[in-house]
Amino acid sequence: MQDSKTVIATGSKSFYFASLFFTKKNKLDCWILYRWCRYCDDQIDQAVNQEAAKDVLQLLTTNTEQAYIVPGKDDQSLFTEVAAVFRQHQIPFEYPQSLLAGFAMDVENRRYQSLQDLELYAYRVAGVVGLMMTRILGVKSTAANHHAIAMGNAMQLTNIARDVAEDFNRGRIYLPEQWIYETRIMPEWILSDQNKEDTYKIVLRLLDRADELYSEGRKGLKYLPLRARLAVSIASHIYQHIGTKIRKKGPGALSSRTVVTATEKICLAVRGVFAL
Repeated sequence: MQDSKTVIATGSKSFYFASLFFTKKNKLDCWILYRWCRYCDDQIDQAVNQEAAKDVLQLLTTNTEQAYIVPGKDDQSLFTEVAAVFRQHQIPFEYPQSLLAGFAMDVENRRYQSLQDLELYAYRVAGVVGLMMTRILGVKSTAANHHAIAMGNAMQLTNIARDVAEDFNRGRIYLPEQWIYETRIMPEWILSDQNKEDTYKIVLRLLDRADELYSEGRKGLKYLPLRARLAVSIASHIYQHIGTKIRKKGPGALSSRTVVTATEKICLAVRGVFAL
C-alpha cells in the first residue's frame, strides 16, 4: 500500500500543494486522514456491484471501529494509523462514522431531491472532514465548526459540478432533482446533446451556492494558527478556481474534467496569501 504522502500527491495535487504550508506534524496527520478517506472511497468505487460495495463498506466500518476502540496495536495498517490520529486529536468517533454514512449513500446510489438533501450528503463526505481538520490543526473554539463545515461543503459541491459526466457514467446523479425537473428533462437525459445547455445552467447554480459557502468558510480562517490559515486559504482559492474555469468553458465543461495547472496554483497561492 502506498504511503500517505504518495497517495495525496497523486490523488489530489491541489490539496497536496496547499498542505505543504502546514507544520510538519499537521502535514503528516492530514496526509494520513486523506489517505484513509481516499482508500475507503476507492474501495467502494472499485466494487464490482452494489452487493459487493455493501460488503466492502461493512468491512471498512468494522476495521475503522476496531482500530479506534482497541489502541496500541503493533501493526502499521492504515486503520491503526488513522485511529491514532483520531485519538491524539480527540476527534469524536461520530465524525468518521458520519463520513462512512456518506459513503453508504453512494453505495445506495442515492438521488437528492433538493439542495438541502445534497448538502446533507456534502456534510457527511466533506463537511465532517473539515471538522476533523479543525481538531488536527489545534482549533479550540467551537465557533469555527460552522465555517469548517461550510468550507468542506463548498469543495464537495465544486467536485460535483466538475464531475457530472464522470459520476453519470458510474450510475450516479448528484444534481438536485428539483432543479433538473424545473428544466423539464428527466435525470437520465441530463447529458444528451439537446439537454447539455440546461444541465450546465444547473451546474452554474451549484457553483453559485459553492461560492456562498467559500465566503462563509473563509470567515473562520481567523480561528486557525497562522500557517494553517495560510494553507486553508490557498486550498480554498485553488478549489474555487475550478468553478471559475467551468464558467469560462461553458457547456463544454461537461465533456472534460476541469483541472488547475501548476502555474495557476502558484498564482492562486499568492492570491490566498493576500486574501488573508
